[in-house]
Amino acid sequence: DGRAALAAARARRPKLIISDVMMPQLDGFGLIRELRADPELATIPVVLLSARAGEEARLEGLGKGADDYLVKPFSPRELLVRVGALVRSAELHRRANEARAQFETLLNEAPLGVYLVDQDFRIAAVNPVAAPAFGDIPGLIGRDFDEVIHILWPKAYADEIVHIFRRTLETGEPHIEPEHVEQRLDRGVTEYYEWRVSRIPLPGNRRGVVCYFRDISNAVTTREALRDADSRKDEFLATLAHELRNPLAPLR
Repeated sequence: DGRAALAAARARRPKLIISDVMMPQLDGFGLIRELRADPELATIPVVLLSARAGEEARLEGLGKGADDYLVKPFSPRELLVRVGALVRSAELHRRANEARAQFETLLNEAPLGVYLVDQDFRIAAVNPVAAPAFGDIPGLIGRDFDEVIHILWPKAYADEIVHIFRRTLETGEPHIEPEHVEQRLDRGVTEYYEWRVSRIPLPGNRRGVVCYFRDISNAVTTREALRDADSRKDEFLATLAHELRNPLAPLR
């Protein structure tokens, strides 16, 4: 009974469902349709059992959302092997999704600007702190990193950044830039940044480069202002000391 199976799945979420295609009230295809429409049950692997043999029947079952399709009669050993493979695959997907969710949480809540360039050298993720640094570039996610950087910065500096990212992606060697000042190409303003790039593993046995950066323009401006104030103070104190040593000098 497909309706009873659906109710049981909603009452207690199973790791895997084995269903016959032919069932009263709701057949196997209808059960899959209902499962995939429910966010809580959509990812449960489903094995369909059917007396219909042939490639066409199998493709129909897989095309309607089944994760595997077994033709009756089948051996218990074959069923166990298929079920075991699906359970392991589902567990790997679950762990990958959890890791992705954790990464996105860290990315979005980081106090620094963070963005990710994937193995194809495209921008894969940008956190809220980093987004303003990319200006008003449309469709940022998925765009070629080389192209984007050359929109933001003068060619010489953009070429340097691209070279650093490619080297880190190829060799795994990180790069740290403690302080860099450059005039932006898109805004025509001078900005100061400190940044670091590192290679990280990505799902699917791929790699990417993550960049952490901080806009230190205000800090540098304040530091330079304090340095200038200290310089003026030192000049004043030197002048004052000279005057105190030579109090009659102005009268000569």
